[in-house]
Amino acid sequence: MVVLVMTKSENRVYHISDAVTFQKNNEPFGELSNMATDFPIVVNDIYIPTNEGLYQACKYPDFPEHQKAIIDQKSPMGAKFAARKFSNKVRADWSNVKVDVMRWCLRVKMVQHWDKFSKVLLSTEQKTIVEVSKIDMFWAAKLQENGSLYGKNVLGRLLMELREMITREGKEMFLSIDPLPIEKFFLYNEQIRTVFPIVNNLEDVNIINGNLPLTPPDQLTLPF
Repeated sequence: MVVLVMTKSENRVYHISDAVTFQKNNEPFGELSNMATDFPIVVNDIYIPTNEGLYQACKYPDFPEHQKAIIDQKSPMGAKFAARKFSNKVRADWSNVKVDVMRWCLRVKMVQHWDKFSKVLLSTEQKTIVEVSKIDMFWAAKLQENGSLYGKNVLGRLLMELREMITREGKEMFLSIDPLPIEKFFLYNEQIRTVFPIVNNLEDVNIINGNLPLTPPDQLTLPF
């Protein structure tokens, strides 16, 4: 695994006229945000309402109770705020692995929501993708007085990387996604397993305490 290390020198200037930008879920390209609400995830047969919840839970592999408190949140912002309560328990190497965890979360989102997520990502064509934020200059870029955007825009860059992959490789590349080869990549005290696509089939749903039953890897089912 190649760890992408971000340095101060990697802040970049982006021009809105040349870019696809996103900020709020209910605005154009809001589906690209990790705060998008219509992309629930199933990992290790655990139903996770939001991709942000999955990302935040990965901060606490040694604390399944904290992971559950995060995953139980129905909204992405709720998951983010819940995670902040345990900030003193974040895995020690988080600053080194968080970009790869986000990259993995985006690929999980693609595997389990290929039709919708690939469509919106490919609709950006070959334009630069930039997340706009009022404060975050790591994952996003901040609007400047001269009308440009400035920041590392790591999420936007990961999305462009993903767009290149689906353009070059197509759906065959996203029939499954293996867990990251990092230490303690756990969810509820279990090693995270390979993630497969899901299908929506109400008749097959059998949820017990928020978990989904074990099903064949190509027939995982969401509860709606």
